[in-house]
Amino acid sequence: MSKPKHNRELKVDRNISPDSYMALIDLFQNNKWDIQTEDYGIFERYVRTMGSLESEEQKELFLELSKRFIHIPLCKYMDYIPNLISEIIKDYPEKNLCFTCCLPKDDIGKVKSAATVLYQIKGTSLKTRVDLRSVKYYCKDSIDDYIKHNIVDDEHILILVDDFVGSGETALGAIDYVKEVIPTITNDNIIVLSIAALQKGIDELASFNIKVYTHIKLNKGISDYYTGNEMKNALDVMHQIECGPIKVKPRFALGFKQSEGLISMERCPNNTFPIFWMKNNDAPYER
Repeated sequence: MSKPKHNRELKVDRNISPDSYMALIDLFQNNKWDIQTEDYGIFERYVRTMGSLESEEQKELFLELSKRFIHIPLCKYMDYIPNLISEIIKDYPEKNLCFTCCLPKDDIGKVKSAATVLYQIKGTSLKTRVDLRSVKYYCKDSIDDYIKHNIVDDEHILILVDDFVGSGETALGAIDYVKEVIPTITNDNIIVLSIAALQKGIDELASFNIKVYTHIKLNKGISDYYTGNEMKNALDVMHQIECGPIKVKPRFALGFKQSEGLISMERCPNNTFPIFWMKNNDAPYER
């Protein structure tokens, strides 16, 4: 792993101390994240974010949350997809499996992360990792005529794929669209595949009898991690951050629907704390 050039330490934001700068270096080394000192690199974005914070309490909370932050770039998706496919095949050995993007009606035709997952399921790499010879499966970019005419009986399972499930709102919107196109389909014939998911989204979909296959399950980054006064203090400090340096709109406070996420896929979901994505070119991850 490369280390930052020493002369970069002299150019960082005046609001970040040498101790804070070294703490970020330790963060990256402990998490095995690559340290690049170019302005567009994630390390420099962390430096700028740390430098924008207004108190030592804010910087300490940002650093503590960052230690538990998960980043899964596109190049890592295939590390997780095969196991999820294998689980589905094991649970539905006699079914015809039809994979399509998890898209609500309003998102049809837009470029969405779900397409990157479906693309990899279509590709050659999956076949080198999962034995698909005895499985009948299909990948369809959208709810086309094949799906309309075939996902109507108990021999077929419709699998809505995405890279991330947050509150469950997008998946439920996709399911509403499926039912609009195929009125006869039941929830027993629909499942969701996602590389990562928030537990609150999994629970929301479970309340509609929709099963989620996911490799990474995430709880709330503050409320489900701290307790008592420690939790209250952490939430108070995050409120200070969101009202000060980044000025978060109420609907995104603590992440969309107060999800308190600590994850970024190829792009950062809005369920993640806004400190990690809201300020363009300065926040650590792109939204």
